[in-house]
Formats: sequence, C-alpha cells, structure tokens
Amino acid sequence: MGPDGTTDSASDQNLARNDVMAETIKIVSTSLLGLSVGCAQCHAHRYDPISHADYHRIRAIFEPAYDWKNWRSAPQRLVSQWSDETRTRGDEVDLLIKQVADERNAELDQTVKDTFEQELAKLPPEVQAKAREARETADKDRTDEHKALIKEYPFLNVNRGTVYLYLSDRLNGFNKKWDAKQAEVNALRPADDWIHCLTEVPGQIPETNLFSRGDINQPRESVAPGELSVIDRGDAAIPSDNPDLPTTGRRLAYARHLTDGNHPLVARVLVNRFWMLNFGQGLVPSVSDFGTQGQAPLHPELLD
Repeated sequence: MGPDGTTDSASDQNLARNDVMAETIKIVSTSLLGLSVGCAQCHAHRYDPISHADYHRIRAIFEPAYDWKNWRSAPQRLVSQWSDETRTRGDEVDLLIKQVADERNAELDQTVKDTFEQELAKLPPEVQAKAREARETADKDRTDEHKALIKEYPFLNVNRGTVYLYLSDRLNGFNKKWDAKQAEVNALRPADDWIHCLTEVPGQIPETNLFSRGDINQPRESVAPGELSVIDRGDAAIPSDNPDLPTTGRRLAYARHLTDGNHPLVARVLVNRFWMLNFGQGLVPSVSDFGTQGQAPLHPELLD
C-alpha cells in the first residue's frame, strides 16, 4: 500500500486518491520488477518500452482495491486478526456487556418510576389523577391542561437524564456500582487486534480508464488488467473478475504470476536486493532500476 494522505486536508481529494494509486504502482514496480513505470502514467515511457496503456493495465490490477470514486480512507481499511475462537469469546462478552447495560437501565427506570410516585404523593389529592394522566400522555397528544400541569410540576417529566436532580445521593452509589460491573465485564473482552490491509469490496468492480496525459478528468477507453507488454510471455492470465472468488482476484492472480518461478525479472531483482543488503552494493548497483537508465550488472552471469 502506498502512503495514504487522503485523510489529511488535501485540497483535491480525487487527485490525492489517485496519488495513492500511483505510489502503490511505483512501490510494486520498483521493488519487484526493478522498473520505474511512473513516466508512463502520462505518456509512453521516455526510455523503456513501457506504453501509456501498459501503465493503466497495471493500474487495473489494483483499481478494485483503490476505487477512487468510492474511496475508503486508511482508518476504513482495518481487518481484525481475531481467530474464530477469539471472535466467539468476544461475541459472548458483548452479550454480557449488553446484559449489564439492560440491567442498569432497568434499575434506573425503576428509580425514575419511584421518584415520580414519591413526588406525585406530595401533590393535593385532587390534582394527582390529572398529573398522572399528563405524564402518561404522549407529548403530541397533551392538552393545554396537561401542559400547564407539567409547567407547574416539572417532575411530571422526570426521566433517566433528570432523575439525579431528585435523588443525587442515591444515584452516586448507583453509578459507582454499575460502572464497576461494566468495567469488570469489559475486562473479559479480548483485546482488539487490527491491522491495515488492502482489500476489495465484494461485488464492486470499478472501470479502469486510460487517462489522457495522466489527467483523471480526461478518461478515454477502458483498460483490462494485465502485465507489461515487454515482459508478457502470454502466460500472465489476470482475469477481470474471477467467478470462483468473492472479489475480482486480480491481485491474487498477479501475485501468483510474479511468484511462479518463471517471471523474467522478479527473481533477479530480489536476489540483487538481497545481495545489496548483505554486501552493501547490488550486482546491479541501481537496485530499483533494471531499465535502460539503470546500471549494467557487474557480474551478469552470477545474477542469472
């Protein structure tokens, strides 16, 4: 995944979203193919045989995950690492949490009822019946008499939010008791374990268009996913939509193509990078550029 700045205050969100896509393609191409394909985003590559359409074929591989018209920001790209067992435990604790909340509300509702009855008993007997009627009548159905009673005796509208005005001491103990129970149950819940992950939304397949001069406001013909033409031996079968998977399967197919052991660049690029990490310099000094502007291998036979 490329760095995602779309949650920042970018002045043009659509441009920022497409920059994330461009950075992702750059990371994949330089780290695995040893090619800088970014130049082909706007026109045919100036030095290497990479066409404008080639760039967008690679883009089409990632488009379902980076649908810039239906964007999901980084905080929305979280996947839980809970096992099935942990998830079951979490669901059980969630039920306990709800049960504690329901019991708390039931006791609070009883306190509201007790408060109402306590305050009602203080009224003259001849007013009590009408006062009870005013409380039990829905607000939209109340008569002027009901409204006058409620204005004169505000306790008639006592509820969970206002009952503390009448029983503050009792509710202090109430809150401490239930907060402690809530904390006890919350402690049983497994810790959340989330990771950022690039995923597709099942059933949502955006169209990839070739952008004239790289301008997202100038879409041209539709482009299907595929390998760069210069290294495509005809075996890079990347489907637009794999019917056997809940998602398009484009990135999975591309990953399998890159790692099938027959790709002309991946093994060389990775071995060269490992060589650089161990010995300070790769057999090809320009580790991210195996193109015409990169440096020739010092020992090509060893690299092969």
